[in-house]
Amino acid sequence: MSLFKFEMSAEYLSRIENEFPILWEFFPIFEIKTAADRFKLFLSQKGAPEETQNLLVKSLYQRLGLVFPTYADEIEKWLSYGQFPPPIPEFFIREWYQELLREHSEARWPEYGSKRLHSWMTSQKNPVISINPDAEYRYSVAWLPVFAAAVASGNTSFEAVFDRKPGAVFFLRQVRDFDSRWFKAIFQCSLLRYFAQK
Repeated sequence: MSLFKFEMSAEYLSRIENEFPILWEFFPIFEIKTAADRFKLFLSQKGAPEETQNLLVKSLYQRLGLVFPTYADEIEKWLSYGQFPPPIPEFFIREWYQELLREHSEARWPEYGSKRLHSWMTSQKNPVISINPDAEYRYSVAWLPVFAAAVASGNTSFEAVFDRKPGAVFFLRQVRDFDSRWFKAIFQCSLLRYFAQK
Protein backbone atom coordinates (compact mmCIF):
# COMPACT_ATOMS: atom_id res chain seq x y z
CA MET A 1 0.00 0.00 0.00
CA SER A 2 2.91 2.35 0.66
CA LEU A 3 3.74 2.22 -3.06
CA PHE A 4 0.43 3.92 -3.77
CA LYS A 5 0.53 6.30 -0.81
CA PHE A 6 3.93 7.53 -1.99
CA GLU A 7 2.48 7.73 -5.52
CA MET A 8 5.03 5.30 -7.02
CA SER A 9 7.68 7.96 -6.60
CA ALA A 10 10.80 7.02 -8.55
CA GLU A 11 12.93 8.08 -5.60
CA TYR A 12 10.90 5.95 -3.17
CA LEU A 13 10.89 2.85 -5.40
CA SER A 14 14.60 3.11 -6.15
CA ARG A 15 15.39 3.64 -2.48
CA ILE A 16 13.51 0.48 -1.52
CA GLU A 17 15.42 -1.53 -4.12
CA ASN A 18 18.78 -0.02 -3.13
CA GLU A 19 18.38 -0.26 0.64
CA PHE A 20 16.62 -3.60 0.93
CA PRO A 21 17.41 -6.98 -0.60
CA ILE A 22 14.55 -6.86 -3.09
CA LEU A 23 14.20 -7.40 -6.79
CA TRP A 24 10.87 -6.02 -7.96
CA GLU A 25 10.61 -8.72 -10.60
CA PHE A 26 10.23 -11.32 -7.82
CA PHE A 27 7.56 -9.34 -5.97
CA PRO A 28 4.13 -11.04 -6.14
CA ILE A 29 2.27 -9.00 -8.74
CA PHE A 30 -1.11 -9.87 -7.25
CA GLU A 31 0.04 -8.01 -4.12
CA ILE A 32 0.39 -4.90 -6.27
CA LYS A 33 -3.14 -5.40 -7.63
CA THR A 34 -4.49 -5.99 -4.10
CA ALA A 35 -2.76 -2.83 -2.86
CA ALA A 36 -4.30 -0.93 -5.80
CA ASP A 37 -7.75 -2.20 -4.83
CA ARG A 38 -7.19 -1.11 -1.22
CA PHE A 39 -5.98 2.28 -2.45
CA LYS A 40 -9.12 2.66 -4.59
CA LEU A 41 -11.24 1.77 -1.55
CA PHE A 42 -9.38 4.41 0.45
CA LEU A 43 -10.03 6.96 -2.31
CA SER A 44 -13.72 6.04 -2.52
CA GLN A 45 -14.04 6.51 1.24
CA LYS A 46 -12.59 9.99 0.75
CA GLY A 47 -15.26 10.68 -1.87
CA ALA A 48 -13.26 10.27 -5.09
CA PRO A 49 -15.42 9.17 -8.05
CA GLU A 50 -14.66 5.76 -9.58
CA GLU A 51 -13.38 7.31 -12.81
CA THR A 52 -10.87 9.41 -10.84
CA GLN A 53 -9.78 6.35 -8.86
CA ASN A 54 -9.17 4.36 -12.04
CA LEU A 55 -7.26 7.20 -13.72
CA LEU A 56 -5.08 7.72 -10.67
CA VAL A 57 -4.25 4.02 -10.29
CA LYS A 58 -3.53 3.78 -14.03
CA SER A 59 -1.10 6.72 -13.79
CA LEU A 60 0.60 5.07 -10.81
CA TYR A 61 1.04 1.85 -12.79
CA GLN A 62 2.63 3.98 -15.54
CA ARG A 63 5.07 5.45 -13.02
CA LEU A 64 5.93 1.96 -11.79
CA GLY A 65 6.70 0.99 -15.40
CA LEU A 66 8.90 4.06 -15.87
CA VAL A 67 11.03 3.17 -12.85
CA PHE A 68 11.05 -0.59 -13.48
CA PRO A 69 10.64 -1.24 -17.22
CA THR A 70 9.68 -4.88 -16.63
CA TYR A 71 6.34 -3.48 -15.38
CA ALA A 72 5.81 -1.26 -18.45
CA ASP A 73 4.05 -1.96 -21.74
CA GLU A 74 2.07 -5.22 -21.70
CA ILE A 75 2.30 -5.70 -17.92
CA GLU A 76 1.06 -2.17 -17.35
CA LYS A 77 -1.92 -2.88 -19.64
CA TRP A 78 -2.65 -6.10 -17.77
CA LEU A 79 -2.46 -4.29 -14.41
CA SER A 80 -4.64 -1.41 -15.63
CA TYR A 81 -7.23 -3.23 -17.74
CA GLY A 82 -6.69 -6.97 -17.35
CA GLN A 83 -5.93 -7.13 -21.09
CA PHE A 84 -3.74 -9.81 -22.61
CA PRO A 85 -1.78 -9.04 -25.78
CA PRO A 86 -1.83 -11.50 -28.66
CA PRO A 87 0.38 -14.50 -27.83
CA ILE A 88 4.01 -14.19 -28.89
CA PRO A 89 4.97 -17.07 -31.19
CA GLU A 90 7.85 -19.29 -30.06
CA PHE A 91 9.63 -18.35 -33.28
CA PHE A 92 10.10 -14.80 -31.98
CA ILE A 93 11.45 -16.03 -28.67
CA ARG A 94 14.00 -18.20 -30.47
CA GLU A 95 14.97 -15.17 -32.59
CA TRP A 96 15.37 -13.02 -29.46
CA TYR A 97 17.58 -15.72 -27.98
CA GLN A 98 19.76 -15.83 -31.10
CA GLU A 99 20.07 -12.04 -30.94
CA LEU A 100 21.13 -12.31 -27.29
CA LEU A 101 23.81 -14.81 -28.29
CA ARG A 102 25.08 -12.58 -31.12
CA GLU A 103 25.20 -9.44 -28.99
CA HIS A 104 27.09 -11.12 -26.15
CA SER A 105 29.21 -13.67 -27.99
CA GLU A 106 32.44 -12.25 -26.56
CA ALA A 107 31.09 -11.35 -23.10
CA ARG A 108 31.53 -13.17 -19.83
CA TRP A 109 28.02 -14.25 -18.83
CA PRO A 110 27.02 -14.16 -15.16
CA GLU A 111 26.43 -17.70 -13.95
CA TYR A 112 24.90 -17.22 -10.51
CA GLY A 113 22.39 -20.00 -9.81
CA SER A 114 22.80 -21.66 -13.20
CA LYS A 115 22.67 -25.28 -11.97
CA ARG A 116 19.70 -24.59 -9.69
CA LEU A 117 17.83 -22.79 -12.48
CA HIS A 118 18.58 -25.71 -14.80
CA SER A 119 17.13 -28.15 -12.25
CA TRP A 120 14.05 -25.99 -11.83
CA MET A 121 13.50 -25.56 -15.58
CA THR A 122 13.89 -29.27 -16.32
CA SER A 123 11.39 -30.06 -13.54
CA GLN A 124 8.67 -27.98 -15.25
CA LYS A 125 6.06 -30.22 -16.87
CA ASN A 126 4.81 -27.53 -19.25
CA PRO A 127 7.32 -24.68 -19.35
CA VAL A 128 5.80 -21.38 -20.46
CA ILE A 129 8.84 -20.75 -22.64
CA SER A 130 11.04 -23.29 -24.33
CA ILE A 131 14.60 -21.98 -24.35
CA ASN A 132 17.38 -24.56 -24.36
CA PRO A 133 20.82 -23.01 -23.95
CA ASP A 134 23.62 -25.12 -25.37
CA ALA A 135 26.10 -24.13 -22.65
CA GLU A 136 25.78 -24.17 -18.87
CA TYR A 137 27.19 -20.66 -18.51
CA ARG A 138 24.11 -19.30 -20.35
CA TYR A 139 21.50 -20.91 -18.07
CA SER A 140 21.19 -18.02 -15.62
CA VAL A 141 20.70 -15.28 -18.19
CA ALA A 142 18.35 -17.41 -20.28
CA TRP A 143 16.13 -18.70 -17.48
CA LEU A 144 16.16 -16.13 -14.67
CA PRO A 145 13.37 -14.06 -16.30
CA VAL A 146 11.19 -17.18 -16.62
CA PHE A 147 11.78 -18.09 -12.98
CA ALA A 148 11.19 -14.50 -11.81
CA ALA A 149 7.86 -14.49 -13.67
CA ALA A 150 6.91 -17.79 -12.01
CA VAL A 151 7.63 -16.26 -8.59
CA ALA A 152 5.83 -12.98 -9.39
CA SER A 153 2.76 -14.88 -10.63
CA GLY A 154 2.65 -17.13 -7.57
CA ASN A 155 3.50 -20.32 -9.45
CA THR A 156 6.60 -21.01 -7.37
CA SER A 157 8.57 -19.50 -4.52
CA PHE A 158 11.94 -17.78 -4.53
CA GLU A 159 13.22 -20.51 -2.20
CA ALA A 160 12.44 -23.18 -4.81
CA VAL A 161 15.75 -22.20 -6.42
CA PHE A 162 17.58 -19.62 -4.30
CA ASP A 163 18.46 -19.23 -0.64
CA ARG A 164 18.06 -15.91 1.06
CA LYS A 165 21.80 -15.55 1.55
CA PRO A 166 23.55 -12.20 1.90
CA GLY A 167 24.72 -11.13 -1.51
CA ALA A 168 22.20 -13.21 -3.47
CA VAL A 169 20.28 -10.15 -4.65
CA PHE A 170 23.52 -8.51 -5.80
CA PHE A 171 24.36 -11.51 -8.00
CA LEU A 172 20.78 -11.81 -9.27
CA ARG A 173 20.88 -8.15 -10.28
CA GLN A 174 24.03 -8.86 -12.28
CA VAL A 175 22.17 -11.60 -14.14
CA ARG A 176 19.08 -9.42 -14.66
CA ASP A 177 21.11 -6.43 -15.86
CA PHE A 178 23.40 -8.42 -18.20
CA ASP A 179 20.90 -7.73 -20.99
CA SER A 180 17.92 -5.77 -19.70
CA ARG A 181 16.04 -5.94 -23.03
CA TRP A 182 16.20 -9.75 -22.99
CA PHE A 183 15.19 -9.91 -19.34
CA LYS A 184 12.24 -7.56 -19.84
CA ALA A 185 10.93 -9.31 -22.95
CA ILE A 186 11.16 -12.83 -21.52
CA PHE A 187 9.88 -11.77 -18.08
CA GLN A 188 6.82 -10.08 -19.58
CA CYS A 189 6.11 -12.88 -22.01
CA SER A 190 6.46 -15.53 -19.28
CA LEU A 191 4.40 -13.58 -16.74
CA LEU A 192 1.52 -13.09 -19.18
CA ARG A 193 1.63 -16.78 -20.11
CA TYR A 194 1.47 -17.74 -16.43
CA PHE A 195 -1.56 -15.45 -16.01
CA ALA A 196 -3.25 -16.94 -19.07
CA GLN A 197 -2.91 -20.42 -17.53
CA LYS A 198 -4.80 -19.36 -14.38
